[in-house]
Amino acid sequence: MITKTIVSKCRVCGSQNIVKNGQNAYGSQQFWCKECGKRGVLEPKHSYSPEQNNERSSMRGVQRTFGVSRNTLTSWLKKDEQNPKIEETLLTVQAEDILEMDEMWSFVQERWQKRWIWTAMCRRTRQIIAYAIGDLSTSLGAPPSCQL
Repeated sequence: MITKTIVSKCRVCGSQNIVKNGQNAYGSQQFWCKECGKRGVLEPKHSYSPEQNNERSSMRGVQRTFGVSRNTLTSWLKKDEQNPKIEETLLTVQAEDILEMDEMWSFVQERWQKRWIWTAMCRRTRQIIAYAIGDLSTSLGAPPSCQL
């Protein structure tokens, strides 16, 4: 009788000293490397095409469109060294530009710890040009000094 033995190796360090470690939400077997301590799937079910990697959209939009995690997107961005600096991507100001102000609030850990965010956005470019974060303890809810 012929027996086939599969030897699995860690994707990070290449060690064979790995053990099973439950299953993820998709039902794939998780493993834990005793050498480097990394956990994960040995053979991911899907890989991403270069077109998916090069998509220019918001991170949230890419997450929804392609069903990838934020950690995957972050690793793609770290690998891409050709991204321009933020200063190079900002559009120039025009005389007819109109600014929109908006405010929103959220709790921080507990209900009584409200924090407010005020933003100033250019209507034409949809870029946030100033923001302020704080609480309403300043004079009648006026935003604290803006960060430009």
